[in-house]
Amino acid sequence: MWSRGTIGDGGTSGQYGPRGKGDMTTTQSQRAVDARATGTSQPPPMQPPATGRFNLPRIVLVTLDVAAVALAWLAALLSPFYWPDTGRGWITVGLSIAVTFALLVGFDLYKSRVSSVRSAELAGISRVAAIMLPATILIDLLATDELHLGTDLVAGIATFALLIVGRSVFDGWIRSARSRGRYTRSVVVIGAGPGTTDLVDMLHDHEEAGYRVKGVVARQGADVGSDEEWLGEPADVLSAMDTVGANGAFVVADELSSADRAFVVEQLTSAGHHLHLTMGIAGIASQRVQLAPVVHEPLLYVDSPGLKRWQLATKRALDIVLASLTLLIASPFILTAAALIKLQDRGPVFFCQDRVGLGGRHFRLWKLRTMSIDAEQRLDEVVEQNLRSGPLLKIDRDPRVTRIGHVLRFTSIDELPQLFNVLRGQMSLVGPRPALPHEVEAFDDELLERHNVLPGITGLWQVEARDNPSFSSYRRLDLFYVKNWSISLDLVILILTAQSVLVRAFRGLLSRGEAGAAS
Repeated sequence: MWSRGTIGDGGTSGQYGPRGKGDMTTTQSQRAVDARATGTSQPPPMQPPATGRFNLPRIVLVTLDVAAVALAWLAALLSPFYWPDTGRGWITVGLSIAVTFALLVGFDLYKSRVSSVRSAELAGISRVAAIMLPATILIDLLATDELHLGTDLVAGIATFALLIVGRSVFDGWIRSARSRGRYTRSVVVIGAGPGTTDLVDMLHDHEEAGYRVKGVVARQGADVGSDEEWLGEPADVLSAMDTVGANGAFVVADELSSADRAFVVEQLTSAGHHLHLTMGIAGIASQRVQLAPVVHEPLLYVDSPGLKRWQLATKRALDIVLASLTLLIASPFILTAAALIKLQDRGPVFFCQDRVGLGGRHFRLWKLRTMSIDAEQRLDEVVEQNLRSGPLLKIDRDPRVTRIGHVLRFTSIDELPQLFNVLRGQMSLVGPRPALPHEVEAFDDELLERHNVLPGITGLWQVEARDNPSFSSYRRLDLFYVKNWSISLDLVILILTAQSVLVRAFRGLLSRGEAGAAS
């Protein structure tokens, strides 16, 4: 799948600007249809880019990145490490900042298809930091004839950390705005069949991606397989998009004839519309897909997902080392939480639950108890308040949660005993969350593949779609992880988890402070 979109460059009513360079007049749309009918396939003339109001999301993101890089260098220059107070020193700063932003642009970190996927965005920022730091050291050495390693390291590490913080702020802002229908792109889906249905459902489930489906284009009489409005045939694609005000399209290539596929791609690209092309290989990580032309035809090469023994050994070593260190650091918090739980109602400190792990084997998962002693017996009282679809359960403002339990949950301290499950080899730090036995009974054969890897304390679904109520989102992201697991993906998820925990703890403390002031 590929796209040309950048952040916020969509065009629905009530947004920051007009529909952009995808605007087509009725005459031009009809010209394309007439060309299809006569077999000439002459594309309409290219339209100049629309001039309109500024792109606010992109401006916000660039501003946050500028602030992050500036603060990083301020921290470096104020650090106790020596820095020459000369023009040559400022040359190092200026060139390093220029390299940083060149890399941000070069790794497509201002394009929505990257920045709207947090794991992909963090991977990109990691690559930027990995290149920027040695580049800064080299520039410093060439510009000042000296090596100021301490200052350069502070600048590199601070740049990485503050870029993540700034991107987190942007992510929260844009997700909130898109949930209200702002800064989104109106699109049509071209195709008919299961792939079209799955794609439409995915775009509906993930509003944070910023796309709003306005309808489906397919041959008349074809089984669209979706509740979306049928807008017309492929020959009418441009007029159909004009009718609904769309300036982007998703083409389900394997569900179109070769003639229709070639025609709509030519028409959409010639008209300047944003185009995504899906080849029916859902669930494959982009890192495994490479453009490998054969006789100048744009074919795709897909790498095998096979895991090597050293990768499994590395994952296990990381689990043991990081779990041990975390338990050592967090032990005072666990002991304090245990004492508070005991003092609150004299009930048990730990909550144990049967979960399904690797190979479908059952094990006992440990958590600090956050609910009342009779929580299991009171399940029927709250089951109707379930916010999730499918077999999953999530209750907002669950009355069974105790006062100390609320604190333990928004700080994630209640999850720390699962580190013992990790040390025992029943879980990993990263993986699909271990499901309950009754949830597994509702899983289809494909979703049962999640039992091919160790379950995790955190996972891709938690950092990408924790608050998404859709079961299909849970299913899609878990299967994606199972089929595309790598050490680098685990590290990205761990960093995003740490960031998410800190943000959630801050929000939780803030909301409790406001509640206390109100009372």
